Amino acid sequence: MWDVEPEPIKDYQLRLCVLDAEDIPMGDIEGTSDVYIKCYIDDKDKRTTDTHYRSTGSGSWNYRMLFDLKAPREDYQLVIQAWDFDIFKKNDYLCEWVLDLKPLFQ
Repeated sequence: MWDVEPEPIKDYQLRLCVLDAEDIPMGDIEGTSDVYIKCYIDDKDKRTTDTHYRSTGSGSWNYRMLFDLKAPREDYQLVIQAWDFDIFKKNDYLCEWVLDLKPLFQ
């Protein structure tokens, strides 16, 4: 006989290390940015690094982030965004990377 039950849902943990970034666009008039990185999956549980002040296109962090996941699912996308921190106005969005995690679960 064939087993036709769906695959059971399993718990996983994604471990992300944010270390260095290069070629980040500038967000301030003087040609620098106060860069921080924001990471999330499914627009939930957003995690951020500290701010790398007066960056000229690169940043250096030493952050480890843990995300709890359940699989199998149709899609998982890890979104990594760079933002410019501003004190007196809204923070500026600089750039984004989207990683498809589906191949990791197959």
